[in-house]
Amino acid sequence: MRASTVNLLACPACRGDLLLRKRLAHRGEVLEGSLVCSRCGAEYEISNGIPRLLPSPARRRACLPVPQPMSSTRPLGPVSITQASSTRLM
Repeated sequence: MRASTVNLLACPACRGDLLLRKRLAHRGEVLEGSLVCSRCGAEYEISNGIPRLLPSPARRRACLPVPQPMSSTRPLGPVSITQASSTRLM
């Protein structure tokens, strides 16, 4: 990846700015290194010039919205086969 591209990227977990840590560069291309989020501290590897911007499974779970309970006037129950077959699809 080109070092100048870092300004176009954001942390996929929190949308914070990413800082570039080069380990190996050649002709303006970063071949090995990492991108570190300035907000949450997440680190993303750069391998063979490709930034791996996938958050870890634990970080993805932490960023998921908390499911809200369904607001229903009556609880949902099982549907019998006769009820399901009598319902017409339009």
